[in-house]
Amino acid sequence: HEANIARALGKLEDIGYLEENIISLTGEDPRKNKLLTYNYNPGTLSYFKEAVSYLQNHLDNNDILLVYTTGHGDRHGNISYLHLYDGNVSSEEIAAALNNIHFGRLIFVADQCFSGGLVDKIDDLDRNIIAVSDTDATHSIQCQPFAIGFWSAVGNKGYDTDGDGIVDVLEAYNEGMGRFKLDRPSRNSFSSSISKPKRSLNTQKLFSF
Repeated sequence: HEANIARALGKLEDIGYLEENIISLTGEDPRKNKLLTYNYNPGTLSYFKEAVSYLQNHLDNNDILLVYTTGHGDRHGNISYLHLYDGNVSSEEIAAALNNIHFGRLIFVADQCFSGGLVDKIDDLDRNIIAVSDTDATHSIQCQPFAIGFWSAVGNKGYDTDGDGIVDVLEAYNEGMGRFKLDRPSRNSFSSSISKPKRSLNTQKLFSF
């Protein structure tokens, strides 16, 4: 899973995200000494809350917030969970935390078992959001193929399938799912989840990174 995080971090920097604007909560620093100490912490419940608090205090309605989750997920009853080191955070808690952050647009990419449950909850927020996951709320998944495909496509105009000069979230998502289906052909019956943008005045800007 650290490899997935390393792919995401590298690609975000490639397309212009500043390192000081990236927060990473993971097991082991995937870039070792390259990652700045103040925006890298272990993936624990306390650091999750600290990261949310930081975003609440530093973002406004002019900002794009991109959230990528990967690792292990679980499902209990009708609720999906993201595993952290010292506990789980529920889809409801994640949606509530994001809804308390001031952002102009949210891109949410969920890449773990039962991750469609996160998209379902986030999709209920009446804000400018595009949320995708590599499986639905009721199935497990092997996340690496999707991560390889998705992050390979981001910022790579070779994956600009509609020819508009921008690789948007949907194009990267389609490449991720295509890579997953090639790698796991026996599991093509699993559905994935994708939300519809809410109240977007400019869908091209909403969908682009």
